[in-house]
Amino acid sequence: MVQIAKRMESFEGYLGTEMNIRLTRMKEAGRDVINLGLGDPDVIPPLHLLETLRDASFHPENHHYPSFYSIKPLKEVIARWYGRRFGVTLDPASEVLPLLGSSEGLFHIHLALLDAGGIQLAADDRAALERVEYAPCLAGLFWLDGQVRLPDPGAVQSPDSAVGWIADNQRKGISPEATVVTVHAGPELSHQLFEAPEREGLAALQAALHLYLDRKARIVQAQLKRWRYAMPTELYPERNLLARGLPTLVFAGDAFGGPRVEGAALSGLLAGQSIAEGLSIPSESEKIIP
Repeated sequence: MVQIAKRMESFEGYLGTEMNIRLTRMKEAGRDVINLGLGDPDVIPPLHLLETLRDASFHPENHHYPSFYSIKPLKEVIARWYGRRFGVTLDPASEVLPLLGSSEGLFHIHLALLDAGGIQLAADDRAALERVEYAPCLAGLFWLDGQVRLPDPGAVQSPDSAVGWIADNQRKGISPEATVVTVHAGPELSHQLFEAPEREGLAALQAALHLYLDRKARIVQAQLKRWRYAMPTELYPERNLLARGLPTLVFAGDAFGGPRVEGAALSGLLAGQSIAEGLSIPSESEKIIP
């Protein structure tokens, strides 16, 4: 059997693929599914575009791998569209780059534009960010054959305990086809076992879960997730930090102004507003409609 490199253990399945697998299984089970994922259009392209694609397929010069440097007409059209739609002037040669998909742009562009340590923050900004601290979290996912007896609404929260959270994902509607329970270790236990072998982390979480299992229930499968930056313990007092003396650079997240999901959402919204103001992006009413 081929031995997989350990670095691959930190990679999980691509969300789009995982959702397609779930969608296929649901359809095979005869369920009527409305797919709202991946941004797929629910209508066919305009007729004139289909006709253009059809005509282009008959030209021999189009039956080759495309060059990355000979698509000037496409880049020019994209630049003109951005000008009409957003009032933005783009150089087709240096500021427009067609990609395979949005994921490539979002997850790879920072590798091309940012070297580690290449941004010099103001001393006060750097000091403020260095004061932000997170606690890690070990999270166990347990697939059960049998019942779990958790009180309503299907979860137990104990912030000061070794295990701070146990939740029945089936009752939450996340795993309707199977009984899957999530168990979170508290900050202290997570610190203790974060670098320990996976079996030790799972054993500690399973011991807490066992108190709520039906006598005949058994664990079919278990997975351990290690979240190094899970819970902010030392917060930045404002919703975000706008770096001084640099192009628009905003730091935001659940450690800015308030922890957890609500704080992260509010911080992200304010960060988006700051970026829009820094880039002078027009509002909806100011956009030029093509």
